[in-house]
Amino acid sequence: MISTQTAASSVVVMEWVCGGGLRHVPVGDIPSGLRAEGQAMMLALVQGLAAAGCHVRVPLDTRLVDAAAVQRLSPAVQVEAVRDVPPRDYLHVWCDVSQDCDCAWLVAPETDGVLCQAACALRRCGVRLLTADAAFLEAASDKRLTAAAWHTHHIPHPPCIGLDQINSRWVADHCPKNNDGGDTADARWIVKPADGAGCDGLQMITTQQLWSMRQAACPTATGDLAAAEAAAPSKLLVQPWVTGVAASCAAMIDAGGQAHWMPVVSQDFDTSASGRLHYRGSTLPLPHVTSGVPYELFNRCLGALPGTPRGWIGLDLVFEPQCQQWTIIEINPRCTSSLVGLAAAYQGNLVGDCWRLQQGTLEQLPGHFTAHRFRLPPTDSLHPVVQRQATEIHHQHR
Repeated sequence: MISTQTAASSVVVMEWVCGGGLRHVPVGDIPSGLRAEGQAMMLALVQGLAAAGCHVRVPLDTRLVDAAAVQRLSPAVQVEAVRDVPPRDYLHVWCDVSQDCDCAWLVAPETDGVLCQAACALRRCGVRLLTADAAFLEAASDKRLTAAAWHTHHIPHPPCIGLDQINSRWVADHCPKNNDGGDTADARWIVKPADGAGCDGLQMITTQQLWSMRQAACPTATGDLAAAEAAAPSKLLVQPWVTGVAASCAAMIDAGGQAHWMPVVSQDFDTSASGRLHYRGSTLPLPHVTSGVPYELFNRCLGALPGTPRGWIGLDLVFEPQCQQWTIIEINPRCTSSLVGLAAAYQGNLVGDCWRLQQGTLEQLPGHFTAHRFRLPPTDSLHPVVQRQATEIHHQHR
């Protein structure tokens, strides 16, 4: 194994929610769950890098961050307060904060092109990012482009079409089956934004609701073209619901392009009465996996997209225990909340070791993972909950 000793480096952690991306939005209009998720990721990254011996800078919208948590940060962490800025102008702050730093760890949503725009702006300023290149980010941030690439490379991925493009033939061909093998009027479908992040805008609906939604989103039959354009149906995608256990798997892609995959964890959701899904946390290990995890398939998912992946990347999956089948749902070219649970379950400093992989001072993740149950906090709290067990998860690093 390569030596883990590294010279002190300066790293900027840019988490969009905490770091000024919502600075122009009143605090009362920002969901506390979104704040908690962003703060949990930011703290995991900042504390892990500081523990690895890095000097860390972190731009913060101090309205949204727990003051006590900031006070507990290592002396190696330098907080840069983000003051009143117009939309998008936080990027100027990020560029200023990044000057003279070795690199930046960027966490931002794909929604409205935020991740691609932030990465592009920072690179124009000369900032070295632990993030995939522009071509990969563009393809991974647009679910249409991702679906097309995976279809070409025969990746097991649900059929995908724009809400404005569905017709009776497509619905009949792809309608999920009931237990008797027949089509059902109440079969479940997923409708989601093409550039969505997490569960933002994602709904689970029936066939009847799907047709109602299409009619509402595409009222051109009545000649109301302006209403159709305002609804922007082209940004909404439809997929048949895939039965099984929702899961995810994250990897750190090092500077040489090698993917270091971590254990698969469950994705635990709540569903509201309106059919909207809400992410609540993750659990490790994923039960009933007897035939092994198909890491080669996961590598194919990355290789199917144009450009070069780098940094933290995650795949959203569905696992069907009865047939031991995996379906790839989405790709996240950035950190997600699973980072918090994985970091707590890791025997060592996961963020620090991922940093060392990037610097070439580690060849693989040396630590092991223990069982854990990670939960986002209730809406009146900013503190996530991680229940950690002593059971070691035997995981082959790849």
